[in-house]
Amino acid sequence: MAQNFKDIRTKGIEVLTEMSTELAKLGSSETTASSNAYTAACKDIENKELTAEFVSSAANKLAESRKEILSGISKGNAKICKNVAA
Repeated sequence: MAQNFKDIRTKGIEVLTEMSTELAKLGSSETTASSNAYTAACKDIENKELTAEFVSSAANKLAESRKEILSGISKGNAKICKNVAA
């Protein structure tokens, strides 16, 4: 029975490590392309209050937030893997 738990633990660590790597890749791929897509999608609602500059600024903040979140989750998963494997 204990051997089964060790196998599950090992496989879980492998999966978390792989997820961490993929999340890090996703986070680093968050670029201006996603910002530009967001800006293009908001073109129809631009008016005096929602200027192109405001929408662009919001899009950049959104992309940066996504990048930070994915990076943070990736680092957290890596830390869990390191602590569990020890």
